[in-house]
Amino acid sequence: METLVARVVNSDIATWLGLVGKGKRASTRNQFRTFARALFDFAVSDAVIAKNPFDPKIIRTAKIEPIVRRIPSSQEFEKIVAEIRRPSWKREKGKRGGQRPTFQHESADFAEFLGRQASVRPRRSA
Repeated sequence: METLVARVVNSDIATWLGLVGKGKRASTRNQFRTFARALFDFAVSDAVIAKNPFDPKIIRTAKIEPIVRRIPSSQEFEKIVAEIRRPSWKREKGKRGGQRPTFQHESADFAEFLGRQASVRPRRSA
């Protein structure tokens, strides 16, 4: 933008935020919003402008979308652990001609431990 700082109005800031935040996550758009507000606060503190044109009532924070996690069902979890324990894919030679072990019991035990811990863990109350 080639506008003097003294001539910037709230709609200019909203337009700029819309352009730079297009296609970005809500947290990134909120960081741009915080940057714009701080930038004009610096201009006021340096006596470049008398009043900050950024109005937080008009330029609101973007709502952060909830995180959606796909958690496997207990049957899917058992299939995953069984696949780790006894893989169905063809065994490949490792680097330098060595063989990879056919069974991955320790890895399966660890994955099973993590999965069972997550299902047993008590929920914290707010």
